[in-house]
Amino acid sequence: MNLVSHRHHQLHRMIALLATLLGLGAFSALAAEPPPIPVLASIPPLAAMARAVGGDRVTVEVLIPPGQNDHTYSLTPAQARRFSSARMLAAVGLGYEFWAPRMVANANNPRLVVVYAGEGLPGGPQSWHHEEHEGEAHDEAEEGDIRHNPHVWVDPVWAGIMAERIADGLAKADPPHAQEYHQRLRVFQQETAQLHQEYKQALAPLKGRPLVVYHASFAHLAHRYGMPLIAVVEGGHEQEPTPAQMARAIQAGRAAGVKAVFSEPQFPPQAVRLLAKEMGAEVLTLDVLGGAEETYPALMRRNLAAITKGLR
Repeated sequence: MNLVSHRHHQLHRMIALLATLLGLGAFSALAAEPPPIPVLASIPPLAAMARAVGGDRVTVEVLIPPGQNDHTYSLTPAQARRFSSARMLAAVGLGYEFWAPRMVANANNPRLVVVYAGEGLPGGPQSWHHEEHEGEAHDEAEEGDIRHNPHVWVDPVWAGIMAERIADGLAKADPPHAQEYHQRLRVFQQETAQLHQEYKQALAPLKGRPLVVYHASFAHLAHRYGMPLIAVVEGGHEQEPTPAQMARAIQAGRAAGVKAVFSEPQFPPQAVRLLAKEMGAEVLTLDVLGGAEETYPALMRRNLAAITKGLR
């Protein structure tokens, strides 16, 4: 072998060795990074918060699918089994997920971090406690009063606080990435602060104009931005409204000159359509749950567009 060939041979060996070392280094880096942690979220908005805060460090499964009645939905056996391997459950609390305490207890999963993101927020129904009221339905007449209404996430201000609790839960479940979660939290809270400003600006000229809704899901939002609920059509305890309740709602809507009645995709539309027809109003949709992959800001901007259209 001449000198030139010998040097070429050495160069190829060095390149091969370097490639091998680089490959091993990349493999080691990949091996050192643990897989994403499995997170259960009771509803799509909480799942959206968990994804926003968790990024690629989490895989999130929604337990109550879009379009389902969030108060009466029962988890499937397959969903119940997820609790045994999940690392975190993100739930609202306030008695909203009547099945949660039983599922957590039956899972016997000491690694499961449970986050009741809505507990203790102003306006939450403090008289409700998970253990005392598991399996009981809410009274929607009471939910029209924000003191007895668990739908706190529809208020962008409360949503920022709920996301912080989710970030704290993720940090507890996955301490090595705690800083990442809180960095993403700051970005999400900037988005909810922007949403709050958008709602204030859009609804300030409409302050005091009443809402007629089928279900009291948006009571916290209405309270935040000065829109009274003059009629909640649903009859309470997930029952269809009675003729007397319908008559009162029609009378209140006519007296207030209401131009829109707000329905929700989770509930049957017949009563709302009849109500709107009798009041000479149109039917618009507000969505408390949103789509399975919909971001929280996108959901709330969609609702803002419906509200401003209905109140102008």
